[in-house]
Amino acid sequence: MKIQLTDEALSVVLEGKEQVWALKKRVTVPAVTITNVEWITGKVNRSRLNGWRAPGTGVPGVFYAGSFYRKAGWEFWFLRTRKPGFLVITTDQKKYHVLRLTVDEKVGESVREWFEDLMHARKRS
Repeated sequence: MKIQLTDEALSVVLEGKEQVWALKKRVTVPAVTITNVEWITGKVNRSRLNGWRAPGTGVPGVFYAGSFYRKAGWEFWFLRTRKPGFLVITTDQKKYHVLRLTVDEKVGESVREWFEDLMHARKRS
């Protein structure tokens, strides 16, 4: 998985088998719709992973990929529950109001810093 960051958008680009698991090639979120980015260093709390998977795949307790519907709305997950470190990206969009992505710390911190820079630029304008 690659995360592409521009002034206009954040794109999650899935590669190879990731596309098969998530049943998607790419998820793009306009930058202006992102309300928060949080890098969490621990492992995913598996007991909080519930919702209707449509479309998506996974191995319960191990791996979740694709679109999930929860009480608050649609989310996109690409989570490996046994690997530490994941991003939670919150938006004000109806579809994909939350993206949950397992990434390494370097990627997680770079996305968080990108978001902070965007927020500073918004305040200046």
